[in-house]
Amino acid sequence: MPRVPTYDDPQVRTQALPGARLSFNPGNPGKAIGAGLQNLGADVQNVALAEAKKQGEIAVLEADRKLSSWVIDGLHNPETGALNRKGKDSFGLHEEVLPAYDKTVEGIEKELTNDNQRQAFRKLSTGRRLEVDQTLARHVSGEMRNFENAEFEAYLKIETNAALANPDTAGNALNRQRDAIAAHAARNGLGQKWVELKLGTTASGTHLGIVDGLLAQGRD
Repeated sequence: MPRVPTYDDPQVRTQALPGARLSFNPGNPGKAIGAGLQNLGADVQNVALAEAKKQGEIAVLEADRKLSSWVIDGLHNPETGALNRKGKDSFGLHEEVLPAYDKTVEGIEKELTNDNQRQAFRKLSTGRRLEVDQTLARHVSGEMRNFENAEFEAYLKIETNAALANPDTAGNALNRQRDAIAAHAARNGLGQKWVELKLGTTASGTHLGIVDGLLAQGRD
């Protein structure tokens, strides 16, 4: 005959789930929040520094652009530019242009807001000043050479005219021509062959002019 099993004691017991772990370590929440705020502050500061750097570079660029505009107008203006000054009028350009350049640089520099900007602009303006100086030097040198050549040729001509006007003192005029030719050659580094050729052509022209003048007066 079948029997129904009976249980005198409870047959169910509690047992932890295998492999399950639950832990909580609050640590120091204030420290974590502080670190986060510190990182955020550093990021904001870096952005601010980058923005300030960019603004400074733009300010220097603007300053150099103003100086470049002044140089272009001061040297190349078709009416008032320094490079339009010719001959003797160009000889004092260095003493005129460079002080004006320095004054312009000083005025532009006052518009900058900090030493870093001023230092960067000063470096650029110093290099540009050297360019202006070299440009003026080339121009003045060329104009001085042209002016000297023109004066030299005019001097030889006037002495020829002096000899023609008074043949009796033509020897003195020829001596003055010879001295002028020698001095011109020394100033410009011209060789002895040039001197001899110039002396020959000048003296020949003067002699022929004297002869023609005497013949025209019937003094054959």
